[in-house]
Amino acid sequence: MTNDGILFQTGYSANNLLQITFFIENRNGFPAANAFITCVPGVNTNTGRSYDYNAKLTLKTSAFKILSLAEAIDGLIDRGKNFPIGFSIFADPSKSSFNANAQNLAIKSIGIDLSTNNKTNIPQLVIFCNQQNIFNKSVFMSLPEAKAFAHVLRKLATRAIEFESAEAAKAISNKQQMQQ
Repeated sequence: MTNDGILFQTGYSANNLLQITFFIENRNGFPAANAFITCVPGVNTNTGRSYDYNAKLTLKTSAFKILSLAEAIDGLIDRGKNFPIGFSIFADPSKSSFNANAQNLAIKSIGIDLSTNNKTNIPQLVIFCNQQNIFNKSVFMSLPEAKAFAHVLRKLATRAIEFESAEAAKAISNKQQMQQ
């Protein structure tokens, strides 16, 4: 079976950076396809735009939740405000392995909504990252960019889940062979 490790990474950079990293985590001898969602605030520098990785927000979730995010982006764009519910992913801070201080115990979430660009009056997707009164950043993208981003997320999440299934089958086969 594979060691823990990164499978794929994708991102979208704009006013802030949104990065999704898919990885396999070994849980009691079986693989789990998970992802880190990282929101990094943008900053202006002497040489242009950059990102402040010291102020980032990271949520850990499953590849399945990222697949759900892709479906929600498509649904929201295709049906607009008629989409039946909002969509958010919440991270349970009490189960986080990187609870270094009380600040990390604040609930973290990522969600989506539609808005209108104030300058162009064109609809856009907003992906917002939040940590209870500590961190609140948004990434804005045009609807075609959002559709393409959802497509990439869907492909990578599906591949991560398929990889998890294949590795789980190997682990089961190995355990059965060891018992014989």
